[in-house]
Amino acid sequence: MEEIRYLPSDKSPEVILSPDGIVIIRGRGFMLNNSEIPKRISEWIEGYVAEPDESTCVILAFEYINSFTTMILIGFLRKLTKVLELNKNLKVKWYYEEGDNDILERGEHISSSVKIPFEFIMTK
Repeated sequence: MEEIRYLPSDKSPEVILSPDGIVIIRGRGFMLNNSEIPKRISEWIEGYVAEPDESTCVILAFEYINSFTTMILIGFLRKLTKVLELNKNLKVKWYYEEGDNDILERGEHISSSVKIPFEFIMTK
């Protein structure tokens, strides 16, 4: 399994998927229906959960996240919960800027939707 990286743009987030158990998605969450990025991420996650690292850390940090990207993210996280069934560790860190209650609330919604406790980390 190889590492996948997507550079951020004004419409899409930076994505880093490492077989060493690191998943990073950060930036502007405007993924579009016709984008290949969600499909490639989903395929990578399916391969990863077949042989995950002992510990998986998901780092999520959005300046903005639309509802379509939220749905995609929930799907990714549901797939990643399979590492828990293999008695491996899964940690999700949700970063949000101080005073950005919209992003915080979106993270709380996603956490409750996938039934994974997030660590919410406020930045300045």
